[in-house]
Amino acid sequence: MVIKDLARWAHEVKGAVLGPEDERFGNAGKPWNLTVPQRPGAVVVAADVDDVVATVRFAAEQGIQVAPQGTGHGAIDSTDGAILLRTGGLNEISVDPARRRARVGAGARWRDLQEACTPHGLSGLATNVPSAGVTGYTLGGGLGLLARRHGLAAHGLVSAELVTGDGELLRVDAEHHADLWWALRGGGTPPGVVTELEIELAEAPELFAGDLIWPADAAVDLFGAYRSWSSTLPEELTTAIGVHQFPPLPSVPEPIRGQRAVTLTVCFLGTADAARRLLQPMLEVAQPMLDSTRPRTPDDLDLAGVPADGAPVVIRTEILGDLPESALAAVTDLGPQGSPLSVVEFRRLGGALARPADAPAALDRIEGEYFLESVGLIFRPEDVAVLAEEQGRVLAALEPAATGRTLRTFAGAEDRAVDRFFAPDVAARLGGIARRYDPGAVVHDPLDLRSVGADRPA
Repeated sequence: MVIKDLARWAHEVKGAVLGPEDERFGNAGKPWNLTVPQRPGAVVVAADVDDVVATVRFAAEQGIQVAPQGTGHGAIDSTDGAILLRTGGLNEISVDPARRRARVGAGARWRDLQEACTPHGLSGLATNVPSAGVTGYTLGGGLGLLARRHGLAAHGLVSAELVTGDGELLRVDAEHHADLWWALRGGGTPPGVVTELEIELAEAPELFAGDLIWPADAAVDLFGAYRSWSSTLPEELTTAIGVHQFPPLPSVPEPIRGQRAVTLTVCFLGTADAARRLLQPMLEVAQPMLDSTRPRTPDDLDLAGVPADGAPVVIRTEILGDLPESALAAVTDLGPQGSPLSVVEFRRLGGALARPADAPAALDRIEGEYFLESVGLIFRPEDVAVLAEEQGRVLAALEPAATGRTLRTFAGAEDRAVDRFFAPDVAARLGGIARRYDPGAVVHDPLDLRSVGADRPA
């Protein structure tokens, strides 16, 4: 699709406006997940909020959509013909330690926010992927390393600045445009382009975190022990257990390089001694090969090892009501060595995640006991079919415990149905808010929430 008047309008933007003929266009339009074939009509690299306003207004005049992306981690569809609006340049961060709040630009990454928080003994409700963006993660819910104690990242959203579909810049909080504020707190893609967030920070004077790694042949015993052990833990301890296929790379420690292993990831708000006492039951099941757990600071929580530059991945997720013992043999088997299925991981939910938010939120709480994340890497054409079969096998084994829901933060290309994320009443309310603030459907939403309830009387 050729966008009319693009060259003329580009002079009004301080940042870069890239058309398909520009040699920078291809790289600028890539998402983090390289299996998503984004095909925008143009890419705008915004320099400031004025660029965002100008881009939205231009798109409205042209009758095309704007697809905002900070880091590209949340991309799940092609954005065909739209203007891809890169907000990575809006990355200002300011921390107010007295009020335990931070203001972050739309393009800020968790790595930068955590570095700003650490000198004050504070932490955002961060993911374990520091290269991910604060904004998209927060708007989609945000299931992080402090989640069992402090809940979803979306519940820490105090206010936002947002450019609506008609190009108006709004301040949104509990008292101003309260309906839109509710939608921003876990509703996913909003009917506008967020340019800044104000979020609450958590006190984190002491943290103990890292990974315990065991041989793969102990998987069934470890998963069985984890089911009972994790149900007894205090909210200060957030955990996940998984089977990982580690790549044969020099950066991977020798005992697990190119090998399959069981990994227990932990993050504890408290002392090292208290954490080790809590971990003792799992250590009695089998002796770990590697142990990276140690006292850490909020800017030292890169526990996922996710590449910052992106990769061709397929992610399947599910909220589970249980981790059935009958399914353990299936979920702990990644198939043959060299399989494209690289991770099957379960995060223990509960704690603050199970309680209603302290203030109204589109994603109020999570009803479930575990969160499944299955990740595969696609490097060869034949990997697609193999991965589909292996992920399907895991999901089939867990089908009796599946809730049919997942989280917007972790959406993949497979998850485009609104009822995977929201109850019918919540989806209908989000749809009404989208139509109110973006009646012309200028801002691209891969779930098309604005269509939900559109046939109802206003």
